Amino acid sequence: MDTSISDDFHDITSDLHENKYILGLMTIIIVLGSRFIINEIPEIHRETLMYNKILRKIFLFAVFFMATRKFSVSFILTVVISCIFQLVNHNVETKEKTKEPTPGIIKIKTSPQLPMDNQISITSLM
Repeated sequence: MDTSISDDFHDITSDLHENKYILGLMTIIIVLGSRFIINEIPEIHRETLMYNKILRKIFLFAVFFMATRKFSVSFILTVVISCIFQLVNHNVETKEKTKEPTPGIIKIKTSPQLPMDNQISITSLM
């Protein structure tokens, strides 16, 4: 009787192991849950992890490898996504540098208790 229970358990787990929908769902859960794991890391180490470009690429590769289980596919996806992120970041930085301030609007810095996006219109002074 013990062998049939273990065989049934093996059959169920192997079916789950090969089900692409379950694997996709688990990958999404891990990716979404990883942001909560970061909060458990001490602040000093968190900054090291978050700002190190190589470690971020390794984490991205690990997520792709876990999802595909193929080294070459994971490597190619990591390179492609990294290039896309680099292009998007470059375009955002370029737009921010060339962006002209809106006439008649002055942004002021406020204390931490107040919202940061307070604006004062000076159109009535003109």
